[in-house]
Amino acid sequence: MTSVSLNSWMMLARKRLLSMVVLGVSLSLAAATAGTFPIPRSGTVFHGESAVLLTRQCSRIALAPVTGVWEPAAAQIAALEPKLADLLAVKLASRSDIGFMAADFYRQYGGLLVGRRKIIYVNGFHRELIDAQMGTGHITNWHTVPVQVCDGGALTFGVEYDPAAGRFANFAFSGTI
Repeated sequence: MTSVSLNSWMMLARKRLLSMVVLGVSLSLAAATAGTFPIPRSGTVFHGESAVLLTRQCSRIALAPVTGVWEPAAAQIAALEPKLADLLAVKLASRSDIGFMAADFYRQYGGLLVGRRKIIYVNGFHRELIDAQMGTGHITNWHTVPVQVCDGGALTFGVEYDPAAGRFANFAFSGTI
C-alpha cells in the first residue's frame, strides 16, 4: 500500500510540475507578445532624438544627414539580430589579430530617417569597454548614454540596417591611431 500511494504521489507531483512549466512558458509567450522588447541584455533601443546621438562618433564615417527618427518594432530588432551576429563574425574573422567573438559585443539601436529611408543604426562596442569601467567607479549607463570611443578600432563598430530590404550597409569599425 505504501508503494501505491508513493507512486500516486509522484505522478501527482509530476503533473503539477508539468503544469507549472506550461504555465511559465505561456506567461513568457504572453509577455513577449504584449509589447515587451525581446532584446537580449546585450542590446538596447534608443528612442526619439536620443537615437541621433548614436551616430556622433569621432572616428567613424558619419551617416548622410538624418532627417528624423522613428521607433523600430521589436520584430524588426529581432530580425536583424541573427544577421548582425553573422555579419560581425565575418568582419571580426577578417581581423585575425584580435580574436574577438561577435557575442562579446553590446549593441545600441536607433531608428533614423535618412532622406525617406528608414534605417536602424547600430552602435556596437566590445563588452571590455564596460567591464573596464567597473573598477573605476565611473560606469556609464550604456542603456541610456551613447558609447563613443575615439580610435577604438575593432572594439567599436557602426552599421546601418534597412528593415524593408533586410540588409546591412556601411559597416565600419572605428579608426585606429
